[in-house]
Amino acid sequence: VNTSAVLGRATQANMEAEANDTLYVSPDRFKFAPGAAKAFCVVNGADGVVLAGSYNCLSATRNGVGDYTVRWSTVFSGTGYAVNLSPQVNTDNFSFRIASVAAGSVQLLGFDVLGSGLDITFHVTAFGDQ
Repeated sequence: VNTSAVLGRATQANMEAEANDTLYVSPDRFKFAPGAAKAFCVVNGADGVVLAGSYNCLSATRNGVGDYTVRWSTVFSGTGYAVNLSPQVNTDNFSFRIASVAAGSVQLLGFDVLGSGLDITFHVTAFGDQ
């Protein structure tokens, strides 16, 4: 190991391009790594809307039965980011989907087996460029 070598600090562009392995990543720059989650939260539809254990989730709004909008604290650079939804309980009796994606928010929908709106608890994770 060459202890006299001094590593440079990775910039946001270095992180997003994943192009330079000779730079160090400081904790405040890790968020720029393409594979790092940029937001996560729990949207609790059973008790109204509650955010628990969240990161970069500004708020959640219940628009109606089974219809929620999650707003990001730091918006994404566009709508080309990925959102993963996971239900907190078994999915045999309901389904869920992403209704729309905007740079600053995502709209989530939950349905029962007949297609009616259903309040369920979602775990939401988002990956992309901010």
